[in-house]
Amino acid sequence: MERGNEKQHRAVARWIEKLSTEERANLAKERIRTVAEQVYGLLQVHESNRILLYTSTVSSKIPRSFAANTFNLTKECLFRYQVIRLCALWDNDSGKERASLPVVAALIRDRRVRKLIACDRYSSRTAIKPRLLNPDPDPDLLNAQFRMNERIQERRGRTDARKALRGLRRCIRDIDKVEVSERLRSLRDFRNKHVAHCLQANATEVHSTNTLAYGQEEELLELTLRLVDQLALDLVDTNHCWETTKDYARRCASELWQNISFAIPGERMVR
Repeated sequence: MERGNEKQHRAVARWIEKLSTEERANLAKERIRTVAEQVYGLLQVHESNRILLYTSTVSSKIPRSFAANTFNLTKECLFRYQVIRLCALWDNDSGKERASLPVVAALIRDRRVRKLIACDRYSSRTAIKPRLLNPDPDPDLLNAQFRMNERIQERRGRTDARKALRGLRRCIRDIDKVEVSERLRSLRDFRNKHVAHCLQANATEVHSTNTLAYGQEEELLELTLRLVDQLALDLVDTNHCWETTKDYARRCASELWQNISFAIPGERMVR
C-alpha cells in the first residue's frame, strides 16, 4: 500500500479508537447513507459520459471547426469530474468528515461493532408484530397461530443477522482489496496529477504502472455500486435499485444528447 494511504489509515484508526461501539455503528450507518446519495449524482454524470465518450452521437453533429475544440474540452471535463467523484468515494483521509467506503469499513472493522449491527437487525425483525390473514375464532388456536408466527419472525431475525455478519465481513475484505488495486491506483494517480493537484510526474512516491484509459472507471464504478448496495442492506436495511437509477439517468442523458443540434459553420479556408 502507498505510504500516503498508510498514514491516512493510521489517522482514521486513531480517530475511531476514541469512539464507542455504538458511536461507530451509528456513524457507519450515517456515512453509508451519504455515500449512496453521492452515487446517484455520479450515475447521472456517467450516463452522459457513456454517450459523449463512447459513441459518435454528438461528435458526428459537429463539423470540423473551432467549436470541435470546445466540445472535446467539455467531454474531457465531464470525464475528469466523474473520476474526481469516484475517487472521493474511495478516499480515506479526513475520517471525521469523510463519507467513503474505506471509512465505513474502518468503522465496522471491530467485530463488536458488527455484532451490534447484527443484533439491531435481529431486533428490528422480531419487533414486527405478526398479522394473521385468517385468525381462528378459537382463542387457543389463535394463540397458537400467534406463537407460530412469532417463531417464524425469530428465525427470520436470526437469518438476517447471520447474513449481515457475513455481508459486512465480505465487504471489508473486498474494500481492502480494491484499496491496494492497480485499478484504483491508476484513477487516483490521474486525479492527483492531472485534475486535482496538477502534480509533476515525479511528485508522488508511488506511481501506477498503468496509465488510465477510458473505460477503466466503469469497472470501478460497478464494483462500487455492488459494495454500496451490500453495505446499505446490512447496515440500514435498504435496497438500492441501481439498474432503475441507471435507466432513468440514461433516459435523461439520451433525451438531451440525441436530440441536441448545432448550427456550426464548417472549417473555412484562410487565404
